[in-house]
Amino acid sequence: MRYRNLIHIENRIRIVIVLVCIFTLISASIAQDQQDDQITSESQESDANSEESNAPESQDVETQLEQLKKILYCPCGCDRMTFEICHCMTAEQFKVKFRQALTDGQSVEEITAAYLETYGPQFSAVMKPEGINILAFSMPVVILFVIGGVIYIVRRQSRENKPFPQQDNRQLSDELQQRIESELEQFKNRN
Repeated sequence: MRYRNLIHIENRIRIVIVLVCIFTLISASIAQDQQDDQITSESQESDANSEESNAPESQDVETQLEQLKKILYCPCGCDRMTFEICHCMTAEQFKVKFRQALTDGQSVEEITAAYLETYGPQFSAVMKPEGINILAFSMPVVILFVIGGVIYIVRRQSRENKPFPQQDNRQLSDELQQRIESELEQFKNRN
């Protein structure tokens, strides 16, 4: 009986593992599709913006500068702060360089790519859904599903195997009952 229950549990765990693998693959493909759509829409927007005017407006430059300050870390050695938060001399110099590059007509993507090529991908504050990052995005959900599945299986098995308690229908003997009553009386007298 116990062996059969273990086989039953193993089969359920295998099903949960297969579902987790399928979920991970689906989430990876969805993340890749979203990234491709985002790149396509950004390139269409930048093409539309470049067709409208070659000289960027000051408000547009400030908006793009704010976007750059949010997605890049300062290389000054601070505790991994974005340019938006960091106000050291290095950060201020980079902000001036970024504003000048945006005024010269470079896009946010070009500036970001050049910056990350120089300093490395660890200075990007945005985790892109590619490679190992997909695993980082999906693992909390996968872990929750696995833990929930194990809890469900264990609880269900414990309910199935739990014997009903048998009630003892025997009466207390007269001698035991008298002894209990006398001890109860002694306890009452002490208090």
